[in-house]
Amino acid sequence: IHLIPFFSSLDSYTPLLIVYIFASSFRAQCSQFVRAREMVKLFSLDGIFTTLMLLIFNIIFISHLGLGVKGFMLSTILSDLCSAVFLFLSAGLKKYLNINAFSFSLGKVMLRFCIPLIPTTVMWTFTGFSDQLFIGGMKGECDAGIYSAAAKIPNLISMLSTIFFQAWNMSAITENESKDRDVFYEKIYGAYEAVLFIGSAFLILLIKPVSALMINYSVFPEYSKAYIYTPLLIAAALFTCLDLFLASIYTATKHTVNAFVTIFAAFILNIILNTVLIPVMGIQGAALATFLSYFLCFVIRIAD
Repeated sequence: IHLIPFFSSLDSYTPLLIVYIFASSFRAQCSQFVRAREMVKLFSLDGIFTTLMLLIFNIIFISHLGLGVKGFMLSTILSDLCSAVFLFLSAGLKKYLNINAFSFSLGKVMLRFCIPLIPTTVMWTFTGFSDQLFIGGMKGECDAGIYSAAAKIPNLISMLSTIFFQAWNMSAITENESKDRDVFYEKIYGAYEAVLFIGSAFLILLIKPVSALMINYSVFPEYSKAYIYTPLLIAAALFTCLDLFLASIYTATKHTVNAFVTIFAAFILNIILNTVLIPVMGIQGAALATFLSYFLCFVIRIAD
């Protein structure tokens, strides 16, 4: 953070970021371990508990004490720590702590598996928010705000798919060794794709009333034209969901290098298209760049 000029404004948050990452990692470790042990009810209960804790801490630190960004970070840190402690005690994770259980051979396998996922995650994240950076730099903050408002509706699709992936990721891994694996994957993919296309078409059909419902035009009248850019972003969100579905198969079969190569192609295309299309087409150019990037990733992955 100190070495990258773009992130210089985050310098004062460095100590909090360290604790933030530690708390998040600790919670993820406990949560995924509980989930892997098929303690689904406890895993689900923890999701509700964590959300409730985050809400309470947000009210205390942001609404009541007015701590802003630091308040949000403190709220997330404390809710993650509460979740980790809750899971650690409820699932009796203490009995699994054994320093002698460490395996170098398994460690090597896990490193080979996860190392490609690190740049993959970074590029996936950057591709997701780079449009706003490009628009803000080329067209100004007002256009970046309109783009952000237009992206609200596609986020509905992403939120629903996140719920689906909670169940699907586990199934993809457990079914990977079964004889009818291909049939199982195909059936789930077919149903998922159908729901995505129908849901996306429905959102595009009702784009104006849905936008009016989700965006406060009275406070932000300049956002009233945001719906014009939403259909392409909905299409982009659809293919993002399909990309993630195919990525889960890469994970289940330990082909994480393939995940890296495919998102790298989308990452490069996104930068090129943003640079070329935004000066010519403005906000719509950024939406088109996003759609084409995720569509390219989908084409490569489905063929692979």
